[in-house]
Amino acid sequence: MRIRGEALKTIVRGVLGTASPTDSDQDICFRVFNDIRAQGNTVQFPDIIVALDDVRGNVSPTAMAHRRVTRLAEESTRMHAEAVAAERAPRLHYIWWGPVPESGLEGIQAMVTECGTTVSIQLWCKAEHATAFGGALPGVVIQGLDADMNHDTLPANPFPKLAEAVAWLTAKRAFSAVKDVLMLYLLYQAGGHYLDTTTAPMGGMQRMKYKARRFKDACKITPMDEFTTATLGIKFARIGQGREFYPGARPWIKDTDTSTHPVMTPSVDFWAAWARKGNAIARASLEAYLDFITEMKAKAPEALASERRDQIIGDLITLSVQMGMLKDVLSGSRREQEVYELLQREMWSFGALDQQDYESLKANFILPEIGVMKWHKGSWRNKH
Repeated sequence: MRIRGEALKTIVRGVLGTASPTDSDQDICFRVFNDIRAQGNTVQFPDIIVALDDVRGNVSPTAMAHRRVTRLAEESTRMHAEAVAAERAPRLHYIWWGPVPESGLEGIQAMVTECGTTVSIQLWCKAEHATAFGGALPGVVIQGLDADMNHDTLPANPFPKLAEAVAWLTAKRAFSAVKDVLMLYLLYQAGGHYLDTTTAPMGGMQRMKYKARRFKDACKITPMDEFTTATLGIKFARIGQGREFYPGARPWIKDTDTSTHPVMTPSVDFWAAWARKGNAIARASLEAYLDFITEMKAKAPEALASERRDQIIGDLITLSVQMGMLKDVLSGSRREQEVYELLQREMWSFGALDQQDYESLKANFILPEIGVMKWHKGSWRNKH
């Protein structure tokens, strides 16, 4: 045990009481040091100097310097501990890219009730709407992104194409596409969990019935302690064993170009996700998405005004993530089957509610691993 404070001063007083007039300060400090070590405890020598000064009621230059250094060291240690705690705290991201709606935030409010302060629940929106959302969602940390997609809690935006892509998608009123691209951005920049606003925690009866966990418990394990064989550090909801992915495909082209070799990937959906901060797959997926948007603006600017709008938006995120997940395969640095098997193990599997629960809850799907349900799943996503 380290001895300091009043306990140390008591030992110093005892040594001073038995010291001879010829004993130097150094002699006294060494006697204190040796007495403490003989008891099986530890002490830092500068602490003894400060304690000796305190007992005598004077302040030597050496003790003053040590006090300053100690104070700075303790402050640095405290700030580091707070930063680590903040980094490791379970974090849940929602996105709403528009003014406060009259309805549609019920899932977020239910998650606040479920998790309390054990999870940092954050809603990301336009900076101009942050104040209004703060009044509408007590218990939620409102994070307003500026026009350059920056926020003071995030590293500076490292994606030059992002702000322009978000502005263009917003002008096209493709808000679900904005949500998809910002999901990848936040997973890379901040890490943590993402959920669509049309999700909510499963009720107690459903959790028991489907052997589901509470989100506030599951999210503490997933980010920090659950290191899988793959250690890819990213999760989406898996809706099937796999699908063929054509690297040359373009979302706005109706007929898939099958001239390239198809690569098998897990079939995933994007209403629930998790990644570690700085995750390489999230970054590669976002870069692929931004490249798609740049190319679509140049070659098919009216694609999002066509009857295939929903299909294109679904394909944008699906193909972008497939490219991100398989970057190693496409570059030739890893084998296709190896990566496919790793990704299969990483994905969460979700299932459908039974008919009775579907009728009473009006939810489409459940994800027992993190204890959430999904409402109003778009039919165009069912094809992937």
